[in-house]
Amino acid sequence: MAAIDYLTDQGLTVQVVGDRLMVAPSGKLTPDLRQWIKEHRTELMDEARLYRCWRIYRGGKPIGTMVGAPITYATALGHARFRWDDAEVYPVRESHSE
Repeated sequence: MAAIDYLTDQGLTVQVVGDRLMVAPSGKLTPDLRQWIKEHRTELMDEARLYRCWRIYRGGKPIGTMVGAPITYATALGHARFRWDDAEVYPVRESHSE
């Protein structure tokens, strides 16, 4: 399981703003979660940067792509479902081979 997915399962969202890792809502952050985030900060930052691009699917077929600032699965799904109730989203990993 990816680090971001672990936090999403806890009802949290993750975003990178500049060089800062933003986890919300802060009211859900227990001392144990705060420690876990500190220990996995680098991994979380790397994952958040990879999730800049999301492919949107309806009925198993791709219908579009969202590209922008890094967002979590939950946020990307929320954006897609705002327009299409039955949408699913999957991250498109960026290629760093150039």
